[in-house]
Amino acid sequence: MLQALIPLALQFVPGLVGAAFGKNAESVAASVGEAAQAVFGTDDKDKIEKAIAADPKLAWAFKEKLLDLRDREGQREHDERMAELKGVENAREMFKSGGQGVASNLAYVTVAAFFVINGAMLWGYYALLTQGVQIKNPELVIAIANAVGLLAGFINSKAEQVYGFFFGSSVSARANAQAAGAALGDIAKKATGAGR
Repeated sequence: MLQALIPLALQFVPGLVGAAFGKNAESVAASVGEAAQAVFGTDDKDKIEKAIAADPKLAWAFKEKLLDLRDREGQREHDERMAELKGVENAREMFKSGGQGVASNLAYVTVAAFFVINGAMLWGYYALLTQGVQIKNPELVIAIANAVGLLAGFINSKAEQVYGFFFGSSVSARANAQAAGAALGDIAKKATGAGR
């Protein structure tokens, strides 16, 4: 019911689209419903449209509440990002003050897993394209493919976090691209024992 109000709300405030379909979509839909109740006394889309047709001033009142909602959502997202940055900053401080061993070992394992999982997937794709595979149990193959895809996605996201921790994830960090590549290569060699 409340989700039906989202397209109407976006007509008034298109800037709500990110919040309306983001991770807090349910909460945003509830807030849109509350705004509709406050202005129109109902959250029924058809009744709201009839009320707006009868009194266009109600549209401005609704839009004002939606703009407030958009601003609140923008502030919430900003606060979440600042908290994440603070968390990274705290982790880096802990790393500098003595946690290098644990962090480095986790980085080595994560990067090694990244290369192993993605290397295995590339080899599997190559074998599939060049040799073909006889599939006797399609359900099992689909289940395995889903599991491998989930595992690869998890490992790849963790490897991205390792990169972000050591080299930053901002636009300014692009200048470190060559150093990052070399460092990740060293980490992979140490993790797999290739550098010994």
